[in-house]
Amino acid sequence: DFGVQLKLGKSLKAIEDTKVLLNDGSTVDTDFVLLSVGVRPTLQIAKDAGLAIGPAGGLEVDSEMRTSDESIYAAGDMAEVRHTVLGKTVRMPLAGPANRQGRLAAENALGAHRSYKGVSGTSVVKVFEAVAGSVGLNLKAAKDAGLDADAVVVHKASHTSYFPGSEKVSLMLIFDKKTKQLLGAQAAGRVGIDKRLDVIATAMAGSLTIDDLAELDLAYAPPFNSPNGPVNMAAFTAQNHLSNFSPSILAKDLETFVLEKQPIAIDLRDPITFGKASLRGSNNLSQAMLRDNLDKIPQGHAILLISDDGQKGHVVLRMLKGAGFEEVYNLSGGYISMERHARAIGYEHLDVALLPIEKKSVKKEKASGEEEQVEEAVANDGPVILDVRTPMEFAMGAYPGAINVGLDDLQSWAVNFEDKDRKIIVYCASGARS
Repeated sequence: DFGVQLKLGKSLKAIEDTKVLLNDGSTVDTDFVLLSVGVRPTLQIAKDAGLAIGPAGGLEVDSEMRTSDESIYAAGDMAEVRHTVLGKTVRMPLAGPANRQGRLAAENALGAHRSYKGVSGTSVVKVFEAVAGSVGLNLKAAKDAGLDADAVVVHKASHTSYFPGSEKVSLMLIFDKKTKQLLGAQAAGRVGIDKRLDVIATAMAGSLTIDDLAELDLAYAPPFNSPNGPVNMAAFTAQNHLSNFSPSILAKDLETFVLEKQPIAIDLRDPITFGKASLRGSNNLSQAMLRDNLDKIPQGHAILLISDDGQKGHVVLRMLKGAGFEEVYNLSGGYISMERHARAIGYEHLDVALLPIEKKSVKKEKASGEEEQVEEAVANDGPVILDVRTPMEFAMGAYPGAINVGLDDLQSWAVNFEDKDRKIIVYCASGARS
């Protein structure tokens, strides 16, 4: 949390010397106003010239970027072009497509006959440390277009977790349930977001399915990816969901699912993490506890599994299925997805506890933070307990008294730590990083 307040569902009415007025009557005190609203083409010159306007409100062009006047070509924000997923024309004001359209229009104006294949809307943005982007359609847009669409969510390390710099990539993959065709994706995180979007954009351009995506041979070495990185893992998850091998529920559909099925909700996370934040009414049971008490779980009752990110939920789902339980579902993306949905949109009937938000600043204060951690470690008696997971993992639950020092900061921490004879206990999520 960098202290940015969002005024959603409101518009600007007026700008005065020291404040702005919003359409709901409220005011915001200001020292500086930055407008970043884009440019909407008026198309007045085109209209005066009698050029045809398309159904999306942009200048109508053919596949060679030619307008209704054979002597005039158009490209960029003013033109509407074919959407590769929807199959209809849209206005897509993005710099990349505009530049490629301009090049193609110029070549065709000089006598070439090259066709523009269309846009999929691949875009990415960075805000402070966070990166987010999308390609193709989101799930709502796909369903609104009449497509038989579904989606899965994964939160997978940007590269092998034991190598420094690893961060979770949150990836939603949208696909057609019958044809398995890729329809779109959204991704968010801090590292490697553009890379995954580019892979999926390329796969969509080649009309690949989720089966093709699962087998995609992508570059791997510990600093760059995992053997099964976010893209492969999302495809695996989609395959498992479609085949009913591991059916999942999206966080956005959770409330409807709970009201209809009244499931037994089992939270598989560790007790410390569960104690920090949980879904009210859920039961905190480990995989081992479930395995030893299968005879006590009611048969014929829907079961919802909640894990950190959905991965352990899949493992336990298969265990329960193998034990004869028929109606078992995994929460897609785990508690991470549910908590984010609760924070951003909210649930009407579900009580989902939110995790604490870390206050941040654009100023660099890393060094002082490291010194404070060292002082804290020295001040306590007994062994130093180091948690080398990421700050996000640490915030979701940690051993009492543990100090969070990620792998990226560990060397600097060790240099500043003076008591070299002090006993140190290191732990992480699975043991790989520690």
